[in-house]
Amino acid sequence: MKFKDKKVLFCLMLFFLIIISISNVSANNLNDVNIDNFTSISYDSIDAIEYDVESDGNQIFDNSLNHEELLEIGDDDVIITSDNFGSYFNDGIYNGTEDTIYFEGNFSENTNLVFNNPINIIGLNGNNFYDMPFKINGNNSNMTNINLVLSNSDISHNYAGIYVSSGNVKLDNLKINFTVPLNTEGYGIFVDNANNFKLLNSNIQFIGNNKIGLIYNYGLKIKNSHYAFIYNNIINASLPLRAVDFSKPFPSTDTDLVLSIGVQSSNYLNFIRNNVYAIVNDAGSDFYPTLDCFMMVDSNNSFIDYNNFTEIDTFTPSGSVDYLYVIDIYKLQNATISNNNVLVTTLGGAGGNGTAYPIQITGLAVDILICDNNLTALCNGPCLGIYSQNYYGITSLEVCRNNVNVSGRAGTHNYALVSGMEFQDTYVNVYSNIINVNAKDLAVATTNVNIYGISYSQITSGSHTYNIYNNTVSTNGYYAVYLYSAINSNVTSNRLQSNKTEGDASVKIVSGSNNVIFNNTGISSSVSNNYNNEIKLMSNLNFSGCISENSNILGNSNYNQVYVSVEGRGDGKSSDNPTNLTNALDNLENNTIVHIADGLYVFEKTYSITATNVTIQADNKGKAIFSGNKTRSMFSIKDTADNFIFII
Repeated sequence: MKFKDKKVLFCLMLFFLIIISISNVSANNLNDVNIDNFTSISYDSIDAIEYDVESDGNQIFDNSLNHEELLEIGDDDVIITSDNFGSYFNDGIYNGTEDTIYFEGNFSENTNLVFNNPINIIGLNGNNFYDMPFKINGNNSNMTNINLVLSNSDISHNYAGIYVSSGNVKLDNLKINFTVPLNTEGYGIFVDNANNFKLLNSNIQFIGNNKIGLIYNYGLKIKNSHYAFIYNNIINASLPLRAVDFSKPFPSTDTDLVLSIGVQSSNYLNFIRNNVYAIVNDAGSDFYPTLDCFMMVDSNNSFIDYNNFTEIDTFTPSGSVDYLYVIDIYKLQNATISNNNVLVTTLGGAGGNGTAYPIQITGLAVDILICDNNLTALCNGPCLGIYSQNYYGITSLEVCRNNVNVSGRAGTHNYALVSGMEFQDTYVNVYSNIINVNAKDLAVATTNVNIYGISYSQITSGSHTYNIYNNTVSTNGYYAVYLYSAINSNVTSNRLQSNKTEGDASVKIVSGSNNVIFNNTGISSSVSNNYNNEIKLMSNLNFSGCISENSNILGNSNYNQVYVSVEGRGDGKSSDNPTNLTNALDNLENNTIVHIADGLYVFEKTYSITATNVTIQADNKGKAIFSGNKTRSMFSIKDTADNFIFII
């Protein structure tokens, strides 16, 4: 939950954006998995999606259609241009009789486009709508290959780039670029009381600017809309940090003024193979500055699978605080969070203040499955890979086969906690996870410093039962597993290694009854006391770019600039005379920015990084592709290195 006094902080800018393989998913691919007939997805049918689409969550979009590709366009079909626009719209309301219309060219009519009846809208090549939001009020409507460029927002279009208020609407292959005016409400797409909504193959670039006032900015909002299917999209939201509005009913997405995605009271959501970003663009002045990437409330039977979630704050300075949550769910039953890559990183944090959680669960939450995810949190203060608590209702979780890496700064205060998984739950079944937790600047591991691999250390009411087995846990704290209280619990057959102890000796259950600690062993290899010394990518870790093109975080003109291309043979001192990647990385100096040109780069070895203040970034987001047999262990970051940033 978002406690007003809950805290976590987080430093170390380390951003892996690796594209191992890219699938250009077309409408034809999607038809292979029967998306038009889709209502809810089963565990059996997800295998069909994985087989037919073979996408790793990273997409290339092309939403241009040529006339010759649209063979079904006939002489009598309607192609609307800026010249004949007025013949089909009256004050922005479509008054034509055709149920399929085509748009071609640029439009800047200074009006909303409203469709009150079923309609099939198709954009031809080169279409652009400037400050012309769409309202889809007709059931059974489709919208395909449309480009929106928006910089205005008002109540006439419900503050949305696209507002959907009817059932069975499909949006496919759209591009939305929405910069919301200062301190104005805005949503990239707002789905409102619209069942069976589908968003496919689309790219939403959303910039929020609600820096003051109780004003909402969301990249995507879904409310009271069951059976939504969100598949193969990029949703990139740049947002300010804002305080949570606790005057609103809790729990509800209405408490959060800024979200990349907000889902409220929408059962049977299927959210699959999307790239979602929450990028802080202003630290703000609110007392509890907060940002969520994906928030879901009161939405039962939901499925969140094969997505990349990334949340980054480079605005909050070290020593200040921010509260970051990537996947944040409340008050629901039967949800699966699986096969996702989740990263959160920030410069913020002070003492026990702030939060940086890849996954947060707040009860009531039962039948929650969290499995096969890669969760990474890198910080200078308290941070947790998974945080779940039953303060508002019982919680029942199954957590298995996750790779969790957490690096932060712990302390003796109860909130100064660094843990792979903190379970303040009624019941949790935890097995077959790999957890690596390290606290920074830890001189001596003692029993009163809050560093754990799996824990229940912050007290909540009620009974707590744990079944913890077959996990591999390493930490530089005193205990690998720490439970403040438990009943009828088992901690068995784990591989456990802490700074001081291993096996059974690294388990501590402070109080309770009928608990078993048995057959836990150590880890054969020694535990690293600094996770940042060597960064290895776990299997299927595929983060995509979210920083705008031709930008760098350091922004320091005194830094060395090195330019790289696939076939570079020059000295690398300019983009006209680039060197190759191997030469650039083998000869890195301190204070260097390496610019990567478009192309395919094959990694055949692990590069050792010893220089400090190094940024490696693509010239164009998503167009520098890294492949080869070393993409899962591309860099070895040595003790001498500091402030290593990777942006592709």
